[in-house]
Amino acid sequence: MLYFKYMNDGTFSNEATILWSAIRHGIQREILTAVFCAKCMTSVRIINFRGSPLKNGDLHLKGSCAVCGEDVARVLETSEIVYQNN
Repeated sequence: MLYFKYMNDGTFSNEATILWSAIRHGIQREILTAVFCAKCMTSVRIINFRGSPLKNGDLHLKGSCAVCGEDVARVLETSEIVYQNN
């Protein structure tokens, strides 16, 4: 599946993998297709993305716009999900 493509090649840290895995697959797909691109001025699909945790426990996805190739990013407030599941 597209949303697991980069998780095992070192572009997701172990902590980022845990955070991303806590999100349901259908929601992951929606997240990856709803990233704002400043060049296209619309919501696009993120490709060639990697994930890293932020200090506050959230997940940062950084990659490229599938339309124009511009750098795009999205912050996911996953800290609340992880703590609710504990």
